[in-house]
Amino acid sequence: NKFLLIVQFNIVLFLLNFRNPLIWVTSPAARDIVLYLKKRCKKCVYYCCDNLAHFPGVDKEYIERLETDIQKNSDISFFVNNQLMEERKAVTRVSRHTEHGVDYEHFAQCLDKKLPIPDDIKNIKTPIVGYMGEIQSLDLDLIVYLAKKEPNFSFVFVGEVYTAVSDIALPSNVYFFGKRAYDLLPNYLQMFACCCLYYKMDDIFNKYRNPKKLMEYLATGKPVISVGIIQMKAFKDYVYIAENYEEFHACLVQAVSKTNPVQIEKCRMFAQQHTWDNVALRIMQNIIR
Repeated sequence: NKFLLIVQFNIVLFLLNFRNPLIWVTSPAARDIVLYLKKRCKKCVYYCCDNLAHFPGVDKEYIERLETDIQKNSDISFFVNNQLMEERKAVTRVSRHTEHGVDYEHFAQCLDKKLPIPDDIKNIKTPIVGYMGEIQSLDLDLIVYLAKKEPNFSFVFVGEVYTAVSDIALPSNVYFFGKRAYDLLPNYLQMFACCCLYYKMDDIFNKYRNPKKLMEYLATGKPVISVGIIQMKAFKDYVYIAENYEEFHACLVQAVSKTNPVQIEKCRMFAQQHTWDNVALRIMQNIIR
């Protein structure tokens, strides 16, 4: 497989007439290709989004070994998690932090415009506590706890379900809608009173998350409540952070009961600074230094 992949790369480089290309690497599985192409490329960039060695079901030591080899051979490594960057500095030549980008205009329209309301959420009782994204590795016990504490709130989840939610006795005010088209996400988000991040905190992989959906949430101006994953410390001025179930419930009630126009604008302005164009520009400026 390695041999065939190298042959394919050589063919592509030849057909496209590439000279001194830049390698952009996002997966430790690409180590052998990186080590081979490093001799033929101008620079190698490693972009690290997660603590992949702790992804459920993988060989931790093997992934760490692959990742270390890539980072040692990369000219610069970008991390979306400050803590992970600090931990990996010893094996990287140059380390830089970067945030995720956001399609700001797309997600911000849910407050600027009156969008059509999808039929499946139109008659859901308000206030609606929302989540958007894959339904995976979420703390379902926390969700059940909150739904029981606030029976007059509706807890809506928009995203593909990878967890056996049918095995759990969910309160009647919890709704899983499944995956929806990207173009329709603002139509659902406009109905949310607040947006939540419910990751399991006993999972090391989750602790190192910097969810891309966070910047999308902030672009809507909706209040955001999150469990205390490490990277949330960098967003403490924009996000309610809860370290336990009781704190999460208190933050939820506060977020739903109060409208703060100043905070809404503050969050949206922050997200607007992190469009994908802006993030890409800052990354390129670091690469060409």
